[in-house]
Amino acid sequence: MFRRMFWFLLGAVCGVLGVAWARRKTDELREAITVESVARLGARTAVALWQRLSIFLVGVATYVTGRRDTGDGPVAPAPVTTTSTTQRRHIAPQPRNTHR
Repeated sequence: MFRRMFWFLLGAVCGVLGVAWARRKTDELREAITVESVARLGARTAVALWQRLSIFLVGVATYVTGRRDTGDGPVAPAPVTTTSTTQRRHIAPQPRNTHR
């Protein structure tokens, strides 16, 4: 009987503390999400998307025309060249010992 009472009380305490924690977290989230913060996030996302799209379009134009842009707009990044003459080697995985 004491064992059942212990687990019942432990479950009740955990339930009360869990509800209090969830309420505190939702209150913090509600205070963090405001109209201004959502608008600010939307503006930052739109600017980043516009910059990525413009770089992509410059890259496509460079690929199609075969020459680099010399205007004042954004320029596609130069291709990366390596001067390394060593070849990459694949490292084979080591066999695993199984102790059964």
